[in-house]
Amino acid sequence: MTDLDGTEMIPILDEGEIASIASEMARAYAGMVRYYREAYGLTVEDAEKKTRELIESAGDDLGLTGPTDQVSWWQLTELMEHEPKKAVAAWERVKHAAREELAVGSGPRRPYTECLVAPGIGRDC
Repeated sequence: MTDLDGTEMIPILDEGEIASIASEMARAYAGMVRYYREAYGLTVEDAEKKTRELIESAGDDLGLTGPTDQVSWWQLTELMEHEPKKAVAAWERVKHAAREELAVGSGPRRPYTECLVAPGIGRDC
């Protein structure tokens, strides 16, 4: 995103949006830890380690350049931890695409990663 004079603009998220994003990231993290504990019988420590590995393997390229309906909370978390400006840009891209889908009447799609990464912990897909 650039300003009229060509300088880079950094979108600013309001407190409510930041709280909402943080809540979703925390929900996804806790759900994945729970999934590893229940499905594989891991200890809390091992389940958290597996979840961190999942986040670290998510990569950030898809969050910035891939299809917006395939951006996961894992990718946003990875970006937020290492490149917060890029995380905000990725989030803005996802929101823009969702608004476009709503405008044409197709409705928002659920990210496929939310459905496939850990069955039973995501929302209905």
